[in-house]
Amino acid sequence: MVSPLGTARRGLPVHAVLAVLLCVALPVAFGAYDTTFPFGRCSSGPSPYRVEPIVTQPQQQQGGKAGATAGARTFCFKLLARRPTQGSCSDYCCKEAGVHKLEINVKPQCYVSGDVVSATLNGKPTKAAAGLRRTTNTPPGMNATVLAVTQLGLPGIAAVDGAQVCITLATNKDRRGCTTLEDLCVPPAGQPAGTCAVALFDATIRCCPTSSARLLAGSRPGTSAAPSPPPRPPPPPSPRTNCPPKAGYTLLVDTNWEGLPGWKGGQEASGEAAHKLCDADPQCGHWNNWGYWFNGAAKSYFEYGGLCSYVKNGKEMYNTRVSNFFCGEAAAAVGTYITTSDAPLAALMPPAAIAGRAGFILEQRYAYDAWTLKMPPREPPKPLGKIRPLTALFPGKDGVVAADQEPVDIVPAKNGVGRPRKRPRVEDTADVAAVQPAPQPAAAAPTDRGEEAQQGAAPQPELELEPELDSEDNEDSDSCSDSDGNVEIVESPGRKRKRNARKAAKPRDHKAENQRRRYVPAWTIRFSWSMALAGGARVGCSVCKLLNKHVDLFPHNRQLKQHQKSPAHVEAVAQEQEELAKKARLRDKLERMQEMLKKMQDEFDRKKVTQLAQIVHLLLLGRPMTDFEATHELMQVLKVPDIPARHWNDNAAWLLAEALEEAVLDMLRERVKKAEFIGISLDEATDVSNKSWMCVHVYFMDGWHREAAFVDLVELTEAPDAKYLARVLLSTLRARLGLSARDLARMVVGIGADGAGVMAGEHSGVLRRMTDGATPYAITIWCMAHRGNLAAKKLSGTPVVAKIESLVAAAHSFHSTSAKRQAAFAQYAEAAGTKGNQLKEAGDTRWLSLQPAVSTLVAEHVAVALQAVHDADADRSDLRAHGLSAQLLDLEALLGMHALLPLMEPLQIFLKQCQATSAFVGDLVDALSRTKRIIEERYTNSATAFTGDAFDSYHAFLGVGSKPSPLLWDEEDGCLGIKVDGEWLELTAVRPRVPGAKGRPCRQPKPVSPDVLAEVTQSVQRQLKEAAEEVVADLTRRFPPVPVLDALSLAYPQYWAGSIGLDGKRTAPAKADVDAKLDTLERYFGGSKPAPSDITYIEAPAPAGPNVAAATAARGAAAAAGLGAAATAAGDAAAAAAPNAAAATAAGGGAAVAGPDAAAPPTGGGAGVPAAGGLLAPAPATAPSIDTSPLPPLLDIAKLRSQKVLFAPEAHEQAVCVLEAQETGLKLPKGSFVAFWQSMTRSAYQLDTYGEFARLAKLAATIVPGSVEAERVFSTMSYIKNKQRNRLEQRHLSLAVRMKVQRWFTVADFPYSKALAAWRDNAAFRWE
Repeated sequence: MVSPLGTARRGLPVHAVLAVLLCVALPVAFGAYDTTFPFGRCSSGPSPYRVEPIVTQPQQQQGGKAGATAGARTFCFKLLARRPTQGSCSDYCCKEAGVHKLEINVKPQCYVSGDVVSATLNGKPTKAAAGLRRTTNTPPGMNATVLAVTQLGLPGIAAVDGAQVCITLATNKDRRGCTTLEDLCVPPAGQPAGTCAVALFDATIRCCPTSSARLLAGSRPGTSAAPSPPPRPPPPPSPRTNCPPKAGYTLLVDTNWEGLPGWKGGQEASGEAAHKLCDADPQCGHWNNWGYWFNGAAKSYFEYGGLCSYVKNGKEMYNTRVSNFFCGEAAAAVGTYITTSDAPLAALMPPAAIAGRAGFILEQRYAYDAWTLKMPPREPPKPLGKIRPLTALFPGKDGVVAADQEPVDIVPAKNGVGRPRKRPRVEDTADVAAVQPAPQPAAAAPTDRGEEAQQGAAPQPELELEPELDSEDNEDSDSCSDSDGNVEIVESPGRKRKRNARKAAKPRDHKAENQRRRYVPAWTIRFSWSMALAGGARVGCSVCKLLNKHVDLFPHNRQLKQHQKSPAHVEAVAQEQEELAKKARLRDKLERMQEMLKKMQDEFDRKKVTQLAQIVHLLLLGRPMTDFEATHELMQVLKVPDIPARHWNDNAAWLLAEALEEAVLDMLRERVKKAEFIGISLDEATDVSNKSWMCVHVYFMDGWHREAAFVDLVELTEAPDAKYLARVLLSTLRARLGLSARDLARMVVGIGADGAGVMAGEHSGVLRRMTDGATPYAITIWCMAHRGNLAAKKLSGTPVVAKIESLVAAAHSFHSTSAKRQAAFAQYAEAAGTKGNQLKEAGDTRWLSLQPAVSTLVAEHVAVALQAVHDADADRSDLRAHGLSAQLLDLEALLGMHALLPLMEPLQIFLKQCQATSAFVGDLVDALSRTKRIIEERYTNSATAFTGDAFDSYHAFLGVGSKPSPLLWDEEDGCLGIKVDGEWLELTAVRPRVPGAKGRPCRQPKPVSPDVLAEVTQSVQRQLKEAAEEVVADLTRRFPPVPVLDALSLAYPQYWAGSIGLDGKRTAPAKADVDAKLDTLERYFGGSKPAPSDITYIEAPAPAGPNVAAATAARGAAAAAGLGAAATAAGDAAAAAAPNAAAATAAGGGAAVAGPDAAAPPTGGGAGVPAAGGLLAPAPATAPSIDTSPLPPLLDIAKLRSQKVLFAPEAHEQAVCVLEAQETGLKLPKGSFVAFWQSMTRSAYQLDTYGEFARLAKLAATIVPGSVEAERVFSTMSYIKNKQRNRLEQRHLSLAVRMKVQRWFTVADFPYSKALAAWRDNAAFRWE
């Protein structure tokens, strides 16, 4: 088989196959492997997300060994989310990213077959199963492995903070797998075994903050030991940790803190990072060696093994009582309470800090095991310990009280809370210093809280337990035990005697008490009807008030009870209950009606969707709307459910179809508004009813795929000059796409059209008018397929090519007009040994169709010639058969067809590339260069002309007498002919004129001799050589170099691959050439452009009929206001639909103020598209504000220059890889351009590094190479609007074409809900 470029496709060499595989399999950045976790080019910078450093295990399941095993193999990672407070926080990873995936760096030996890991998120299984996988960005042999939990779906800080991801490890059926963190995780450098490195990725894989977590030694399932907030009680003490002191901070060894409610802080990557942050932030007061830090005060401190806590000087903690703490304020500083349980921490306090009341104040702690509700029977309670203050300030009702108040003891109470008790007053504050406890060394700390100091520890004065109370004290106290030994409070006899004495000493004043009585809100519990009157001095009844009965009661419990039992109140309550029951019945009835209406609505929607789906099916097939009515009976016969009974005629079907079009237009507008750049193509054609139409398409990038979207098919009601067409184009774009004039000017970067003068005129064509005003950034492209077709038609001027075209047309006409000949042709093909393929027709408008027609005729030549000769011999009067047989046996035509095919092949490939939907301008420029090079090698280069594999068929045909050739020499007269099925077909030829010969040449065909064969062969080669030279010259003339398109080659891999040297290696583009192209881009896209001027809309035709008077009034009002022709025309159109002159006048005035930025509303017929044709300006109530500032540059050239340093070398490597893979036969489904840029932007790092080059690539890809899509639409229009449907007007014709050509949906996935809503808004309907 011969390749399109003329090279034989034979077995690929091994090194070529390996090169292709390496390009596909290896990472894009050659030599730039990622050897550190998380093995990808993502940002691990500032991020609000971290993993808590302590791994926890859930409580083991009770009741079986299996449950315990599962609990022991489940490890939970808690996610923390606190935005960093220091530095800038403007990048994506810090402000917008969420958490999509969690990865853990695991050991390669844990990568085993089977499901050995599962995961949950907040106790529920994750959407995607967790698993182990090998990474692809690491060097071969590294075998880096990660455990990935994907699709977490945590969008922001609120969702991430506190979320818990648990993994359960298991073994496979071969008992292989890692079931502990020590076996599973690869610990970070310097961390102990069992420490896991964890990375959190966002949905774009651009952000991957990393942190570490481990399971503390000795922890069991169901326990947690996170440093903040800490557990209560703390774990048992561990050996002292070696903590280095830090200047400006007080060191607490093996100590953690507990923050106050609402504390603010976070975690950094290491302790040193937290140290630096705390130094820089004056609000920061605490940090530790695990990287945690927080601002402000600490609630308490407690023992925590392995943790070094540092507290900034001046940020120490003071407390007044258990619930109130103050930090850093000398005025609020008070003494601490230290009990025997605080001995381990008391040793850490420096004496100077205690004496000056500026040091660490440790948390007041009690022996919690002594707080019990069970006490020995009839035994008075004992205080836990004597508590002496270090200052003259003591806890009181407000936290800090004066020194003259009495000190208190804490004693247990029935509810487990300490109850203050009076103690002797401390009169002399000097005695306080005498009872200050001496600081104790850490070695003397007891091992259990609540016990006395061990041997060798310094004694603490005044810390002995208080003796039991005497009987006198006990007489005034409350009893704290019952018969069962439970603690309870009862009134003592002494206290009861005192209370009775107070009663007898002072009689009660009932009158004064009544005056002071007020309404008690708690009464609403027993008396729900009660309400306060007169500021609470009186009580009313809400039930009686509803029945117009006034109730005024004294605020006393007795009176409220009496009113509640009164007959009037009971009757009022009964009436209220009856009214409530009526309301409940009415509410139930309304709910049932609403439910019934909802069911009716749902049923109606289902039925209407059935009709909509049937219409979508018909429109996708291009069928007429009259078929819709016929489907009703068919659906009834098939017993299709949910069939509506109405709206089954073609008029109702068109209303439904208009609603369907509205849904498609909404999809179009949404996609266009998301695009950065758009391209436009347009063309003009005439339909079967001789009406002129203009088709408009828009193009935009969706990722790296270019979408082509049909905009509209507009009827041209005036003479199609350039000015009129430009106004129609702008009005159509704004009406259908909903874009303002400024949006169009900013977004449109390319316009494609054919080469007609009205379109591509140099001074006043449509393209020139667009670039001079409405779209200043647009690059105009004369359709490359059209230009290539015109250049190929140059071959028709060559005599031998003209003879071939005539032969192809005659042969097709001879066969296609007679069914008898077509039936007999199969027999002749069998006799000639050919396949009997039907002959093809060469079109008049497209030279592209000639190549397949010539190829078919060459293959079936012998059978066609045999049939033509037989028909001519059978009927001497059949002139067509005689003429065709003479043409088929002409040697020059036969040789010309075989010699022309190698020339037609590259032209055919180039024209097909130009007509492809996904064709990019840069790819076509490269294809054009390749096409000219192939033609020159095959025809114009004397060293290689008419040689090579492409001419195998030509040389085989000239091999007279050999097996492949049908040609034979006649043994009798030596003439050339073809022998088939025992018959001799003699070839003839007109002897070519010898150059320079005199006289008139003989044009009479004669038998072919060897001399004549040589002369004819030379003549054919000479003619085709001259034709090839002319085609190459015409291609060069029609495709001149354009500086801006040449500069846009920076976006294509063909440029970055460079040129091939003599050694076969590619050389990267020169730096000077890249800089020159950037300078060109700066001139075109790097500067601002003036804002577009006002754009005049297309005037609608003047209305007729009863609204003429209204239109006249509207035009008069607009003219009187001096609003111009556009406003007058808008008033005409509005008056056509207005019921009276006043409405028309208002509509005219409203349309007149509509500026170029007034976006058209999406109405059923398209904004401003009346049924009679033409477009109207929208008519807002007020004039919109028009932005007249200059348009911003499309490209940041400074970024391009800075990114070029890193982009150029990697682009060269990737371009070479992609193109070599394509040349070796690897199929790239979307082409080399898309493959190149998918590789260059596959990671977030590359997208950030080459962001402006990616923007340049999308700009270049949006520029369309012509108007091929419009040609396809015109073919669809001809299919839909045929002779039977020639009355279709613009509204319905555009709708039918849109639904057939815009393949964004199928019958199954069409957005019927949007269409149904549009139908309800635009059509009158009744319930069925």
